[in-house]
Amino acid sequence: MNKHFNLKALATGVSAFLMKLQYNSWARNYDGMFKNCKYSAPEILSETLVRESALPQQKGLRILDVGIGTGLLSEQFKRINPSCHITGIDISQGMLDACKNKSVADEVLQLDFQSSVFPFEDESFDIVASSGVFELLGRPEHVIAEMGRVLKPGGAFSFTTYSDSKLGYLCKFHDPADIDNALEEAGLALRERFRFHAFTEASLLLFLPNPIYYHLNTGVKEVAAIIASDEERAPLRPAYVQDLGGYERHAP
Repeated sequence: MNKHFNLKALATGVSAFLMKLQYNSWARNYDGMFKNCKYSAPEILSETLVRESALPQQKGLRILDVGIGTGLLSEQFKRINPSCHITGIDISQGMLDACKNKSVADEVLQLDFQSSVFPFEDESFDIVASSGVFELLGRPEHVIAEMGRVLKPGGAFSFTTYSDSKLGYLCKFHDPADIDNALEEAGLALRERFRFHAFTEASLLLFLPNPIYYHLNTGVKEVAAIIASDEERAPLRPAYVQDLGGYERHAP
């Protein structure tokens, strides 16, 4: 018998178990809580993909929502393109049950995606997106690698990360340089990163102070042999800054 314990694996398992309990307990009232906090990430992310992808017009677009929760982000996708096919994965069955009741996803699957291989074939999605999830991950590089694997060449990705390291409860800050390295390893080209005000109201129930800023990271999966140089890429939209409740947009 192996008497040596893998402490890292044990810690990961305990963390996943506690996360399930936390989000299962929130599931019934989750949408109301986040609405009261004026959570803007799903709308901001989907609006960015409208500009940067085929989301508005392509029929039958296949989208993977990583950490779909109750479907707040997928609601935006269905509003923009009712014909899109959405697959959602999440660690919490309670959150998935709430999502099913809203009928915004075509299929959902309970999965500890932080430590598991995504159960999808290579290059099977046109868009891979995630909102309000990366601050919960201990291994973002694994999730980014899997996002890159299942994304079609030329497909778009977008996900949020915390923009500072001030928060502690359930939250992890990931250095943008580490995110950039993981994206490069996954063959994902970052086209745009900007900072925005994710919650405009504080919440004692969610242990959220105010303000909370996210980074939105958006780009495409590189296509071999036709990767554009920085000079050849289409310029980003004009930069603008609005200090409160707005955005700070810049090229990576």
